[in-house]
Amino acid sequence: MVLFMVKVSIILPVYNVEKYLNECLDSIVNQTFKDMEIICINDGSTDHSLAILNSYASRDERIKIISQENAGLGAARNVGLKAAEGDYIFFIDSDDFLYLDAIEELYENAVVNDSDVVLFRYTREYDIDRENNNYGYNLDDIFNMHGDDYKEFTFNRKDLKIHVLNMYLSVWMKFYKREFLNQYDDFYFTEGIAYEDGLFHVKIFLRAERMSHIPKIYYHYRQNPESIMNNSSYNMDIFKVVDSVEEFLIDNDYYGEFKNEFDRYKIIQISAYIFSSGTEDYFQKAREEFLKINLSPKHIVPDICMNYYNLVLDSNNYVEFLNNYYNKELERKDLEIKNANIQKGNLQKENKKLKGKVNSLKKSNKKLESENSKLQKTNSLMVTSTSWKITKPLRQLVYFFKKHL
Repeated sequence: MVLFMVKVSIILPVYNVEKYLNECLDSIVNQTFKDMEIICINDGSTDHSLAILNSYASRDERIKIISQENAGLGAARNVGLKAAEGDYIFFIDSDDFLYLDAIEELYENAVVNDSDVVLFRYTREYDIDRENNNYGYNLDDIFNMHGDDYKEFTFNRKDLKIHVLNMYLSVWMKFYKREFLNQYDDFYFTEGIAYEDGLFHVKIFLRAERMSHIPKIYYHYRQNPESIMNNSSYNMDIFKVVDSVEEFLIDNDYYGEFKNEFDRYKIIQISAYIFSSGTEDYFQKAREEFLKINLSPKHIVPDICMNYYNLVLDSNNYVEFLNNYYNKELERKDLEIKNANIQKGNLQKENKKLKGKVNSLKKSNKKLESENSKLQKTNSLMVTSTSWKITKPLRQLVYFFKKHL
């Protein structure tokens, strides 16, 4: 029986992650913040994940293990939400890990600001390489603030409209007040599909009255090749997620306000999986959805996604899309080479001009050196002449009067 106040509930879905689970659990149990429960949902693991969980639970009473048949990430998170008793909720994926001060600092910020949600930043981790990078919400330009300025500062969707439907949708990028989540009966994850974070994120951003931010990295996201995010068989699920977001916006009277942002979101999300899916079905569905969008100058879409959008509409099938894409890439490369050659030619002309100037300066310098040599010779003859010696007293007298009169 847990004998401490539960201030934070960590929700950790686990499925066949024996390779990474120890590092993840170590980063949780060794947090500087101690008043928390660690809810581990074993989602039908067939490797040694459950044994690892049991080993940690035997040494740390804060760990609670719930085992179920494999039902997917969304279902596992929902089980964790129902079991949570903490004042605040934090989700972590079992192949990722945290900085050891993450929960303490997120909790302090949430309490000080009475925040419904706290945002923060993360870094990406790879099996091969551990990058030194910084991803997530960059609000400095929006609020003209930095670092400690955010300690006692809150905002809501009206202040950062573009982020309501942005690319940072992951559930683990936020720290949630459970009381806020419990005000609604639909803060749960759609089960049986991938990318289930999307709609949850949109609901959070639209409903939170008080959000705060810490411009600091707390989370290490691992690009796991075995993750569901890298399984192309789930790519078609993105259309279900996009539809569910659109339906929510319409049903809750947000669609008019966020029409342009939704179109941007739709293009970005669908474009992200065109190549990884590699199927005609995905292409045709993408084309069908893109045809529904009427872009205007008010739409701000990343260049790469805008290119995919135009290429999809200009192609009748996936093979034609690939041909058009690679032809465009060849054109782009040819243009880069052409521009590079032009720049090279310009630099060569400039270099030639500079060489001409250098040669001219060398000639001028040589002439000056010759003249200087003549002057030195003349001066040498002058100072050794009889007349120069005879007039020396006179020059001294002139110098005296100049100095004293």
